[in-house]
Amino acid sequence: METDLEMLTVQAKAHSHNQQDLDVFLQHCQSVVSVDLFEKWFCDLDLVSHNQHEIIVEAKSKFIRDWLNREFFVKNSFTKSLQQFYPQLKKITAVYLAKEESKNVVFETNKVINLSVHNNIFAYGTELNNKFTFSNFIATKYNKIALSMARIVAKIQDAPDFLEDKIPLFIHGGVGLGKTHLAQAIAWQLKNSNNQQKVVYLSAERFMFHFVQSVRNNDTMAFKEKMRSIDVLIVDDVQFISGKDGTQQEFMNCFNTLVAENKQVILVCDRCPTNLDNIDEKLKSRISGGMIVQLQQPDFSDRLEIIKHKLQQFSLDLSAEVVNFIAHNIKQSVRDLEGALKKIVSEKLFGNNDLSMLNIQNLLASYIICNTTAEISCQKIQQLVADYYQIKQQDLVSTSKLKQFAKPRQIAMYLCKQYTNLSLQKISHDFAKKNHATVLHAVKTIELLQNSCLKTKNEIMFLQSKVL
Repeated sequence: METDLEMLTVQAKAHSHNQQDLDVFLQHCQSVVSVDLFEKWFCDLDLVSHNQHEIIVEAKSKFIRDWLNREFFVKNSFTKSLQQFYPQLKKITAVYLAKEESKNVVFETNKVINLSVHNNIFAYGTELNNKFTFSNFIATKYNKIALSMARIVAKIQDAPDFLEDKIPLFIHGGVGLGKTHLAQAIAWQLKNSNNQQKVVYLSAERFMFHFVQSVRNNDTMAFKEKMRSIDVLIVDDVQFISGKDGTQQEFMNCFNTLVAENKQVILVCDRCPTNLDNIDEKLKSRISGGMIVQLQQPDFSDRLEIIKHKLQQFSLDLSAEVVNFIAHNIKQSVRDLEGALKKIVSEKLFGNNDLSMLNIQNLLASYIICNTTAEISCQKIQQLVADYYQIKQQDLVSTSKLKQFAKPRQIAMYLCKQYTNLSLQKISHDFAKKNHATVLHAVKTIELLQNSCLKTKNEIMFLQSKVL
């Protein structure tokens, strides 16, 4: 009973404190809007949550909520007017809570429910991945220059004398090489080093969405003011504004303004500025005036280094033979390497097979095919198998059923199925067979032979190493 009474007392005090904060907020609003506007739109508001960065108020209807947000709260001028009373205020938002929701709202002065969970990453940005930090980024030769420039922009490495302060940074490279990781690492570092900075990380697609919305709502000035109030702007996947003339123009205006005001701009793209199609030449030229760095394709030693780091991260032990096999065969991206290792971890935890070389090869076949399809053809495999068994390539595509030709033919079909993207029908055609069922039978036969015949298993392992 006493506990219940104590809880009621605490809630009553919290509500009383919240009412005082609401009264103060309304007084401040009254000082910056006309009497008519205040009485019509503001006087019935309730305070849901507030802290030094954001104020959330509850409107009595969805109509009032939308009107307040559109006509006042999204406009930087209104927020600036209230900054004389709340110096660190970044955002004001009206919400509408149904009765059931209202009952569950807890009034906490330090709770932010609408701003991004990262204090200085605005709600119109994109949430950051908490794994994409500098401490989790694996430094090797292929990313050395890009990493150094990112660290300079993030203020954790001194810049050489020839670099201007806040020089625009353009990071480009292929898929899965760490561009987004680096961009978000910069955002995390700047957030942690100076919480007062307005840092926004977002995709070009999201930039375009907000711009189009502002045009539809006849509210482009608010969008312009919002974007130009940023201290650090990080835009990912810049290639997506290709062909969008209106967005490109606004993006260029925003870029020019921020650079002119010595704000930091970081752009991320899958290609260099000169290779961007359907992009205004002026925008290309403006972007090219900054520092352009490329994430190169990792070579064998880079991939080895990455695999060793990932193995420590996953607490996974693999033989040197397996590690070399992965580094040699999965070449496209760091993302593929990580995906392959995660597949091995899953097999270790939940599968019944040991992590032998043969099982690893079978387990990672899909990754290896993706990385080697361009180099491997049916004809290449046929020639390789023919040379190994010391027969002619034409014997593999003949109709002869002699054992000395039949087994190599089936092995060649099996390898074609495993290491090319060809359909069964296409493989059968390349072996001069009319029915794809012949290839399917060959594949099943060789799979069974590997389990029952050690000699065949070793032969196939050798051929697999040569195919790759």
